[in-house]
Amino acid sequence: MTQGLMDGQDVLPSARVHYDFKMTRESGDPFFDQKEIKESLRQWGMEDTLTLTQVQFCPTFMVHEETTFLRQLLTFIVDNPTKPRGTKTSVESVQWERLKCTAMSMDFFNCLIDKGIVSKTGNMRGCFPDVFDGVTVSDKLRELLVNPDSENADAFSPAQQEELLFHVFRVLAVGGGVCQPDDSLEPYTKAAKALYKDLVSVQKNASTGKLEIAASKVYRVTEASTANNHNGNDASKNNPESAISSSEGSNGAVVGSDGDGGGGGMSSFWKGKCAPSESSSPHSTCLVVVDLAKKRASVLRKEFLPFW
Repeated sequence: MTQGLMDGQDVLPSARVHYDFKMTRESGDPFFDQKEIKESLRQWGMEDTLTLTQVQFCPTFMVHEETTFLRQLLTFIVDNPTKPRGTKTSVESVQWERLKCTAMSMDFFNCLIDKGIVSKTGNMRGCFPDVFDGVTVSDKLRELLVNPDSENADAFSPAQQEELLFHVFRVLAVGGGVCQPDDSLEPYTKAAKALYKDLVSVQKNASTGKLEIAASKVYRVTEASTANNHNGNDASKNNPESAISSSEGSNGAVVGSDGDGGGGGMSSFWKGKCAPSESSSPHSTCLVVVDLAKKRASVLRKEFLPFW
């Protein structure tokens, strides 16, 4: 974190940048087109609720305009061109947290064996069946991922829980509302590795000769809301006073907010299939990976719909 600059703080608001986006992919290959992956997603109840959207953007990503970038990126995704003419959906507020992206090996998950969550042969260890926010669990792995009071909550260190790989793995292991969990770890780590490779780029360090993750910015969008503007205008463009402001919440998350969006009424962001809203499940997820060199943004979204 840059010293002296609060997370999410927008500087020079009068010169706020406008980004242009071009869709390059939406839930296409290579991850979603693999037969084994398709079968796993169907088994885990995410066949229709897990999506990956990738877009190119310009101009260059401005690190001090993170909230602006996220708002405009998600507005681009949620503003579906099939909407009725004259109706525009825009993101009116967004809360997000920075994540790290340094993990390079599946040894990342050895802690699950060390902590007795998974046996040395890779089989899940069971627990008493329980339900947490609509997720039914009967093994120690999924229990620790959804129960904040789990006695195994420290299986992953705080540093590990800030890694993108952890959150990708969690999305897959928790699954959807109608999930048939696997009884071994391998299907989850195998899928997590494949999806992780879709989200990040690897390059060789010229000095050390070692492979490393290419420079990226990673965010977990914890909450967002949209408004429909029936005049087809973006109120934040027409009214400078409605420009984004942002602050750091009590939990460390960054809160960005706009004005009223020109009317039309607030709605759950999940109606646009992009990010959690205040009323959505805590297991709904939106992860954003910004590849700085490729000027590519990847948005991984999972909407969790409880069965019960």
